[in-house]
Amino acid sequence: RDNRAIRAEEARGTYPHRTLTAMAARALNGLVTCTAYFYGCNLSNNSCECGGASGCSSPFQYDTKEECQKNIDTSIDVPCPLPSCAAPPDNCKYVASNEIDLETGCPMYPCGVLTCEPIDIPCPMPSCAAPPDFCKYVFDNEIDPVTGCPMNPCGKLVCDPIDLPGPCPLPLCVAPEEGCVLNAEKTALLNPETGCPMYPCGYYDCDEPVPCPVVDCEEPEPFCKYTKDDTLDENGCLVFPCGKKECCPIPDCPNPGECMVVPGSVDWTQDEETACPISPCGEIVCSECIDNESCGPDEFCRSKQYEQENGSVLCLMEAKECVPYAQEGDTCGGFVAPCFMSQCAPGLACKGDQIPVDGPGTCQVECVAKPGSGDVNADGSVSVLDVVMAVNLILEKVDSLQVPLACASSAANVNGDNDINILDVINIVSLIL
Repeated sequence: RDNRAIRAEEARGTYPHRTLTAMAARALNGLVTCTAYFYGCNLSNNSCECGGASGCSSPFQYDTKEECQKNIDTSIDVPCPLPSCAAPPDNCKYVASNEIDLETGCPMYPCGVLTCEPIDIPCPMPSCAAPPDFCKYVFDNEIDPVTGCPMNPCGKLVCDPIDLPGPCPLPLCVAPEEGCVLNAEKTALLNPETGCPMYPCGYYDCDEPVPCPVVDCEEPEPFCKYTKDDTLDENGCLVFPCGKKECCPIPDCPNPGECMVVPGSVDWTQDEETACPISPCGEIVCSECIDNESCGPDEFCRSKQYEQENGSVLCLMEAKECVPYAQEGDTCGGFVAPCFMSQCAPGLACKGDQIPVDGPGTCQVECVAKPGSGDVNADGSVSVLDVVMAVNLILEKVDSLQVPLACASSAANVNGDNDINILDVINIVSLIL
């Protein structure tokens, strides 16, 4: 066992072979004159000596020299750690303490016990309202045990009983209206028959309210309306009893210029919510093109179509748009509205039996050579080249054709049977000869 464990037993009173002299030796850091009845461990030379030897510095004593020698290696006193004490906080200090740690034998509080004084927090200043009539504040010494401040900083409210003559009834009073002033002279009047106050709740003089004028509101002008406004004047009356009049601004309709207003789109009907016209300027539509050159290579320029709400289409004569050309086999011509007219693509012609009587035609290839002329290559003459091209038509070798297939076939159909065969080749040869 080391010396700290032994010192712990000493503190508990369980370690034998100790005397008051030994306890005093511990308090004097082990320096004491040994008695002749004990052997002690000399810390300076690590040996056992009799109790009568001078200079004995061992804080422990043994009955025999042998017992002392057994503990000579373990009885060396290990000093307690030197504390590093921090500065105490404000209003605090260290108070010395003799309490010993039973486990280590060292002081429990080497720096002392930290003791702080309570901080004196001032009590709040009260804001005391004026006491009611017939009442007053009476000072008392009652203290709040938690805060240490007065329980009633303004004092206890004590009211005197109202001395009413006779058994007067207790009134149930309501707060006076705003702007009323208590009339003390009339409030003090008593009823001569009962002796009770004539006005137990007090008599108040009130200003007569100024009646607000009754206004006969006229109908607002067209495209104007009244909007509710709660602004009040100094008499508490509405500044705008009929409402604040708001009118729609004059519509600033743009100049159509090269555009046009869609017929029927102008609507001056007054909107119920805004009181403004629904569509005072109408819907403006502008042209996309001037002529065919203004459109793309596969489009032409015509009057614009405008779809109305009922699904019908209206032709806008002053506005134009680009639409695709009609291709081979498409319907063309005929008596139709300008915005429904179709135009065959370049290289095609509108042909049909009813063209003279305004009937529609069909877009077909426009051929240079006349039908059945034998001028298959459309070079203006009939030659061996036309014979070769006619044979290619029969053999369906049309990749080398320099003219539209329909035109070549029409010119090669010399016998008029609408079938290109050897008879047409013979006829072409006859035309050459």
